[in-house]
Amino acid sequence: MKPLVKMLLLTFCLLFFLNVSAQNKLGNDGTTSGSSTLGTASLSSEYGSSSVTHYNEFGTPSSIYFNDWAVGKVILKDNTVYEDWLLRYNIQTQQMQFISEGDTSAFGKPEEIYSITLEQHTFMYDKFICENDITRSGYLELLVDGNCKLFLHRCISYRYVDKCAEPGANVKEEYFMSKRYFISENDGLATLLPDKKKDLISMLDDENKDIKTFIKTNKIKLCNEDDLKELFSYYNSE
Repeated sequence: MKPLVKMLLLTFCLLFFLNVSAQNKLGNDGTTSGSSTLGTASLSSEYGSSSVTHYNEFGTPSSIYFNDWAVGKVILKDNTVYEDWLLRYNIQTQQMQFISEGDTSAFGKPEEIYSITLEQHTFMYDKFICENDITRSGYLELLVDGNCKLFLHRCISYRYVDKCAEPGANVKEEYFMSKRYFISENDGLATLLPDKKKDLISMLDDENKDIKTFIKTNKIKLCNEDDLKELFSYYNSE
């Protein structure tokens, strides 16, 4: 093969490789490429009554967003990986948002997502069982991995501030965030963490792990996130 032909073939292969790699990267204008695989969903104040969960009326004062725009990584269930995407998590609507052609959009097929890593936090979109055995869908933050996973789900509630309202003006809203913890054993549907220690000890019954003694010795509190992470890390350890 002539040297010129070889050079042209090598140049073509290199350009093809660079083009494919760029499809999974962030564009120069902040636009994500490859989003058509996941589809897009319109932004809304409520993501649907079957998906939005309100644990109690008010929690901690909060923004509706988990974060400002930040670079993250998306892994699909078919092992496709998208890196360097600008992402923002809207807790109120349970939507993971991204930039598409200069506009803000949300993933239209979140059930195809395996995980999203954002600012050292890992989220998984899945179904989970709430109070009264009601099944919901949304983003769960993975706190502890293993055969018995510990998840955190966030929820936004709001109220109107009447004293700030004036005739003809928009009514101001105050937002509050509530947190609930969930457990998933052997990749089953995540269920609510029990409120009582005796119920949790019964759930985590293991002849090789003395959960009751560990909780007592380490003064584990079920309302403390660091304590829960310590407990489940111990439970998942060999």
